[in-house]
Amino acid sequence: MSLEVKAKTISPKQVFSLTCHVKVGSLDQTIEETLAVMNKMVKEQKVETAGPPFGIFHGPINEKEDGPIEICLPVRGQASGNEKISLKHLYGGNAASVTMIGDQCEFPAILQAYDATAAWIKENGHHASGPPREVWHSGSGPEAKMEIVCFYR
Repeated sequence: MSLEVKAKTISPKQVFSLTCHVKVGSLDQTIEETLAVMNKMVKEQKVETAGPPFGIFHGPINEKEDGPIEICLPVRGQASGNEKISLKHLYGGNAASVTMIGDQCEFPAILQAYDATAAWIKENGHHASGPPREVWHSGSGPEAKMEIVCFYR
């Protein structure tokens, strides 16, 4: 399958963040539970979300490896973290991205998007910079929409 890779500029973001080690079998549940806690913090602190949630994959997640993954929710306003969830400012920059829809968002099919962005970066004379992000534009199922974002320099 040929995937369309787009070059884009990602703005720096203020995010609620939680880094955890998890294998692929527990990944979806961990993401859902973490985002529920973060969305509760948004309401309690009277701040706003500032874009879709995403995960930063600091290492592979599969049946044997457990990442870690950093689960992030962009927020706007005077937010603060707590004993479990941090408030961080993440870098922005140039990135290659691929959008996946429906069944394409499922593991292992989603890996094709990671491969496509890595190939595009190399073919265009760039070097990967930092871990990839998986942006969750919607929930799972036939209407799922995810974007794989890989930074380059």
